[in-house]
Amino acid sequence: MTWDEKCKVLCSNPVTAVRMFDHRFHMFLKDVIMSEAQPIGKVIDYFYRVEFQQRGSPHTHCLFWVENAPKFGEDDIDDIITFIDKYITCEIPDEKEDKELHDIVMAVHQHSKKHSKSCKKKGTVCRFNFPRPPSTRTFISEPSDPDKDSKDDEELAKEILSDLWEVIKKHEDENLDVSEIFKKIGLAQESFETYYRFITNRNTVVLKRQPNEIYTNQYNPHLLRAWDANMDIQYILDAFSCVVYIISYISKAERELGLLLQQTKNEAEEGNLNAQQTMKKVGTSYLHHREISAQEAVFRVNWIEITRVFKESRIYTCW
Repeated sequence: MTWDEKCKVLCSNPVTAVRMFDHRFHMFLKDVIMSEAQPIGKVIDYFYRVEFQQRGSPHTHCLFWVENAPKFGEDDIDDIITFIDKYITCEIPDEKEDKELHDIVMAVHQHSKKHSKSCKKKGTVCRFNFPRPPSTRTFISEPSDPDKDSKDDEELAKEILSDLWEVIKKHEDENLDVSEIFKKIGLAQESFETYYRFITNRNTVVLKRQPNEIYTNQYNPHLLRAWDANMDIQYILDAFSCVVYIISYISKAERELGLLLQQTKNEAEEGNLNAQQTMKKVGTSYLHHREISAQEAVFRVNWIEITRVFKESRIYTCW
């Protein structure tokens, strides 16, 4: 089917689409992620939240706690890198050796080189940081220390990394590997890792990546083969960011609606309405202006879980 035909089917059958998505995700969670095969390790806790992209079709944000996973800042850095490389990759599989996975990666895991409107939301070329740098190995880049590193070091790093992107762009049709690209500008892997510190403002995982994979999003091969749709799997470096992530998705703000409700409240105050009248006015405004898609409406009407927290055999849900 064409894209338009697929959209038409989804719009015409929101109940079927939602029931299919919900069933498929729960089977994926139970029979793949939580299975004895342990494709990302033994999961002891998890959290997920269903979100509706632009009030349209659902997708899921998840966090998984893996037993005995090394912790950044506590365990040896080499153990962390080994753990990351075991479960996460951005490699484009060889088409002859694994055509099925190759086709999935090329179909659903390539970021658009043109970038979308969503990429430019925060005033950047791409808020998802594509293209991502090639590297001969996975490493964790920690920000430079402004008290120890000079401004000249920072400018030199930016200049060299800019040259690296120029070389990649110039030779993108030649299928060169990372070592050959580095050699063309006289750059070693160790030097690249040192320079990369100057363009990061927080601890960042840089995956092993070839030049032809700079637009490939990271994935787990077993999960991607089973799910057959885009995923963005990451090793968490910062516990604080993890907490913020959970809270923000449990109570994600709707900016436009928030502004509308604030305006309604201000109008109520200007009209000298009492608390009861103000709440009624705000409630009415919410009911008349909260926009949801047909698929989200199906979730709500049928009491399908939108949030679940799994902790030590206890499950907390939210509809």
